[in-house]
Amino acid sequence: MWAPNESADANEAVETERWCAGLVSVGTAPMDDDERAELGRYARALLVGALLLGFTGFAFVVWPFLVPTRLWTAHGTAADAAAAGLLASWVLGVPIAALWAIDCVRRYDRHAREWREGEIERFLGSLDGGRLDPEQRTLLKLTAFRTTPEGGQELRVFPRSGTVQVRDRRGRSCWRLVRVRTVAAAPGYLHRVTIPREAIGVDDPRVEILRRRMTADERHEVLARVASLQDAWKVLVLQALLLLIVFGMILRTAGGNVVLVVVPATILAALMAQRVRRPVDALVLARRLKRDAAAGLVLTHRRRLAARGRERTEQDDETSWVDVEFLPVSSLSWTVRGRPARWRDLVAPSWRLRLPWRKR
Repeated sequence: MWAPNESADANEAVETERWCAGLVSVGTAPMDDDERAELGRYARALLVGALLLGFTGFAFVVWPFLVPTRLWTAHGTAADAAAAGLLASWVLGVPIAALWAIDCVRRYDRHAREWREGEIERFLGSLDGGRLDPEQRTLLKLTAFRTTPEGGQELRVFPRSGTVQVRDRRGRSCWRLVRVRTVAAAPGYLHRVTIPREAIGVDDPRVEILRRRMTADERHEVLARVASLQDAWKVLVLQALLLLIVFGMILRTAGGNVVLVVVPATILAALMAQRVRRPVDALVLARRLKRDAAAGLVLTHRRRLAARGRERTEQDDETSWVDVEFLPVSSLSWTVRGRPARWRDLVAPSWRLRLPWRKR
């Protein structure tokens, strides 16, 4: 079995690809006039919104000092209710207005920089009409894809904000956030070796299992995911500390009453057990992915289908192969029909990953 070099530099340059909605990036291109004009209008609208929210937050800060003193010192049900409402609006209005204003300023900054640079990222490819994921269906419904002269699809994404320009039902321009993933580049040449069916117990003649070596870039991506998954132990520590603190508070307030201790403690333990499950699953997956990186193999499940998408029969002459690559130890899919699996992301990996062998 091929064993990768464990002493390789983790910081060496990795050849990557960028994918969005099942399409691969082919680089940037200048914006057209419509995109540039719509982007400028949207950026100005965000700036105006930030200013209005800023003035709103300032008004929330100032108005309590403008309210007559007798309203705060008055007694009675109506006066108390009015004072409580005014105080609640002041306590909630200031942080909400501030957060919305900060969000508008950040979005304005990103879109303004995109407008000055004048570049847009192009993603090209073809969509599998019968196997669209939810994001592809939504973008297709919003007419975000353009048809290329070759008959494929093009998706134009603003690179800094990760948004696409779409049209709503009324034909108005709006902006939708999309997920752009960076993954290890697919190897240019795939040398796969067929595994005998007898060795793996597969009797179906329409199924083949092949294997190939994992490239250094792919191994780097797997190890990056392992590092992110191992951060789940921090969540476990925080949850344990929280459990101890809450349990200590229960003991202190129970006053020796066994029922007041056992019942809340049981409910708390049941709730914490559900919260602990995902970090534990993440640590288990990290160990399995580490073994995948050490093995350095990628398996391919190849199934032969008829041209119309149904199972092949003896009367079918034209056939197609459906390839799904997966990692042998963790059983996670690696590529599906030549596209990277949706869980893969080299730039922003997360330990919040659902395991394929657990039903949710």
